Amino acid sequence: MAQQTPGTLQLGLVAGPSHVFFDRDDVPYGNVTISSDIRWSAGLSSKYQLNKFFLKVDLLYENKGYGAHAILPYNGRQTQEEINQKKHFHYLTLPLLLGVDILQSGIFLNAGPYIGRLLSQITFESSSEAEKQTARRNETMGWEKFDYGISGGIGYYKEITPILNVSAEIRHNRGLYDIYNWGNYNPNSTSLLLGLHYTLATK
Repeated sequence: MAQQTPGTLQLGLVAGPSHVFFDRDDVPYGNVTISSDIRWSAGLSSKYQLNKFFLKVDLLYENKGYGAHAILPYNGRQTQEEINQKKHFHYLTLPLLLGVDILQSGIFLNAGPYIGRLLSQITFESSSEAEKQTARRNETMGWEKFDYGISGGIGYYKEITPILNVSAEIRHNRGLYDIYNWGNYNPNSTSLLLGLHYTLATK
């Protein structure tokens, strides 16, 4: 598979599932445990071919988040109360990646920084004392508005026509910023991004 001509510009759509997990400081949260979750991301992708490398800029909507479980003390009740939460972080994320094709095989590597803007944070909560009821809360104000980190991925692309190709990429995002106003939370994710790309212009 030939490397694309320098000056080639591609635009495309990418989407796929994500495995999301948060690093956090356990000390302030006592009996609360958190778990990773499966979410998704989707958006626009652009790629500009340089001489040996390519520049890729994406604009992605990302649904990040985690599950939380807590057991509350009796406090006069006959049974302990269990609380389960699902936290959804809705981000608009902009990764800026520098990449290289490997030996004209269709395999590529790319890496670089990303910045994310929090659109909203919604919490869904259920209790063992009210199993049929789920509370929905907007808790956006409790979190930092921006997130940043590094991204890196490995993928494969294949031409299906002279102007169209498809791709599959496994990309990992490592958060470097504590996004919680009252503790240490760093969002991380590993995504499978499937894409369809159109060659818009060639020098």
